[in-house]
Amino acid sequence: MTLDRKNIFGHFALLFLLLGVLGLALSCATTSAREDGTEGSGAALSDSAGANEVAFQDSDIIPIMRSPMMGAMSAKVTIVAFSDFQCPYCRKAAGTLAQIFKTFPEDTKIVFKQFPLSFHPQAEAGARASIAAGKQGKFWEMHDWLFENQDNFRAHADDFEAWTAGYAKMLSLDVERFQRDFHAAETTQIIERDAALAEKLNVSGTPAFFINGERLTGAQPFEVFATLVEAKRAQADALIAGGDTPPNLYATLVAKNYQQNPRLVQGPAMKDEPADNPAEGEVVHFDTSELSVHPGQVRGPMDAKVTIFAFEDFQCPYCARADVNLKEALAQVDDSVRVVFKHMPLAFHPQALPAAKAAVAAREQGKFWQMHDLLFARQADLETEGIYLELAESLGLDLKKFKADMADKTFEAQIAADFAQAQALGFRGTPTFVINGVAVVGAQPSESFVRVIREALSQKQ
Repeated sequence: MTLDRKNIFGHFALLFLLLGVLGLALSCATTSAREDGTEGSGAALSDSAGANEVAFQDSDIIPIMRSPMMGAMSAKVTIVAFSDFQCPYCRKAAGTLAQIFKTFPEDTKIVFKQFPLSFHPQAEAGARASIAAGKQGKFWEMHDWLFENQDNFRAHADDFEAWTAGYAKMLSLDVERFQRDFHAAETTQIIERDAALAEKLNVSGTPAFFINGERLTGAQPFEVFATLVEAKRAQADALIAGGDTPPNLYATLVAKNYQQNPRLVQGPAMKDEPADNPAEGEVVHFDTSELSVHPGQVRGPMDAKVTIFAFEDFQCPYCARADVNLKEALAQVDDSVRVVFKHMPLAFHPQALPAAKAAVAAREQGKFWQMHDLLFARQADLETEGIYLELAESLGLDLKKFKADMADKTFEAQIAADFAQAQALGFRGTPTFVINGVAVVGAQPSESFVRVIREALSQKQ
């Protein structure tokens, strides 16, 4: 991840001067606004845009003041990233964040939280290297280098500290201090502190993000991030209402948006693995009036009494199971039900996005549902080379148009928009169904679907 820092040197001039007086190590971005070990919910800091000093009030829910950050303290949108330097999806997401920061340089602030996962053997060492470099004002340089050299982690499993110390020397850091900080108890405390916050926020994997408090999970496309950033910027503008940025803007927005994330009990698909106690019949009410409906992704009459929004991933095995159960349920109720498919390709399913593109390309030739059914039926073959063209040919599609539509960025943006709507509702996994505002999560049995559908129909009588 190579962040475009040229635009922010001018904005940080006053911040450098003030924090230099305080004796904090800075590069072109502040590595830690508070490293004195105190918590505190507020701090007097110079706004990085060079304006008057502002008393920034931190959030008690998702605090950021003691973490590496880049961007103005008064930024309207704060993206908090929980990341692991050995996670390939984190590397991909880091590049996307760089693009977001470049696109919205005046309005975004990026905050990094350490979350090295236990099954990545060099992840903690990477975290330690970044923290040690940050102590000398070079967190983001080490951050970028670690992600760029992620493929070499295993080769340096036995000399990781020396390897990263070599790069610290290239950054003109005090190498002896770097090595002391690499092993320091305070470095361990920082990692443990961030991990404790992740647990508190119910973050179980990487990458995970909170955009002004709203959760976004996985290495989502740029369009998903941009959509949420623009929405959160508009929300901030509404609070500011043309005046000065209030010091508690971030804290206020986090409290508002984090509360909008429903505490869904994880059904079998939420972690993409079987659960010991699946949450059968779990229901949460949602307002679906703002959800988009593409007519090519609808089954059933448009004037149906009951609408089911199905947020699914074609490579998720629980989505395939739920699809069968839902069809069985629909066979037991009347025809006053329509199903609206919404794309939610999860980042850890490599074929989920290509499969979604195939479904959309088939939709453009009037065969969305036929492709939908084939993708679930042939789910085990989605890794096979040429599978999508094979399925398209079996449906009698124009293959030249199909290939062009699969590559069309407009349709990819439509998929990203569906995903953004799912994230805005607080959905974190698939399958998730919303039946006249009632959420049913996971691969529930057909009886659960029947019960909720009949309750919805009874309310329409």
